[in-house]
Amino acid sequence: MICTCRHIFVFVSVMMGASGNAALAGDTLSLHGSATPIAGTVSSISDAGVTFTVTGETDSTLYTWDRVRAVSSQSFAQAADLYQNTAETLWRARSRLQRGDVELALPLFESVFPDELGRNHETALIAAAGLARCQIAMGQQQLAVIPSLEAIRLLRKGINTKAYDALPEFVDSTFWLPVNLPPVFLASPALARLRTTLENYDAQGDTYIASLAKAYLAAVEQSMPGNTAIAASPPDSAAIKDAGRQLLTRLLALTSATATDRQSARAETLRVMDSLPPFAQAWSRFQLGRSLLAEADLQSQQQGMLNLAYLPATCRTTQPFLAALSLNELSRALDATGDSTAAASIRTDLHQYFPHLAPTLVPLAPVGVTPAQTMPETAPATAPTTQESL
Repeated sequence: MICTCRHIFVFVSVMMGASGNAALAGDTLSLHGSATPIAGTVSSISDAGVTFTVTGETDSTLYTWDRVRAVSSQSFAQAADLYQNTAETLWRARSRLQRGDVELALPLFESVFPDELGRNHETALIAAAGLARCQIAMGQQQLAVIPSLEAIRLLRKGINTKAYDALPEFVDSTFWLPVNLPPVFLASPALARLRTTLENYDAQGDTYIASLAKAYLAAVEQSMPGNTAIAASPPDSAAIKDAGRQLLTRLLALTSATATDRQSARAETLRVMDSLPPFAQAWSRFQLGRSLLAEADLQSQQQGMLNLAYLPATCRTTQPFLAALSLNELSRALDATGDSTAAASIRTDLHQYFPHLAPTLVPLAPVGVTPAQTMPETAPATAPTTQESL
């Protein structure tokens, strides 16, 4: 009902501004970071922001809501009031993220994003990308999938923002993937909710984004207790030609329940490894390590441990989630070989370098498990946190 009323009021306000009583001269727009209001004319207000023409200029500018501190306009007063809370919340969220205060920015983005889901403008991109960055920085990988898909969908539509230019890279524009969201998830009750959400996700006609959703869905199912024996790749993989979906297909095949799929994926991964960007190399090393550890022979297992050790040695700050998971999997592998001393040393490193993430880690779903060998139906809930941002 609130959204309906908002749209009605905005429609009425826009019609008033377009009628014979056109938007009155003398409107002002106040922006965050500027003490002096800008004089001009408001021509429209919508969920995208405020369209405003500065006095003396002919071209209008759309100001996203995170930039707007106040709007003074007789013709658009009701519409401005309806978006005031969104403007204030999004500005506070974006500002806190920009200064590195991720923990306080997160709940603000969480309150704004549901209204922006499915919209097609820069304000929606700021909300989606901001929320995804915060969730990944806090180790909430499962929750970050939908806002990440939304951000990439908007970027692919040509919608851009400079809001986060000072922050590290969020999306690789060649692979069209979020560089800190590998298709690897900890078992938790949140996975079942994410599976349902991905099954119903609306990519709004973008077939690539739809295929990403299917790939992450396959990864979720691989990660869920009792659901480890799944297809080696996302649907339509035979027709995949682009780098992003090829990468996800290989990563899923590396941990397939089928030994021949794992073997073929390992050969292909090693063939292309040196051509991959750093984030994709890290993802591939991690899955390659898990894949090799699943084999019965000692040589493969040792190679698997070497691949896992690559991440904490080289990607501790750029891929903290996978680096921490690698240490956790390494300690378990060493325990399994009877080398409890080395395993304890690895666990010490895990808690030293990832003190917030380490207590939340649970064993990943085993690679190559058939339905008759499934994990228990329940798994500990996670509330992971880590210092890394996108």
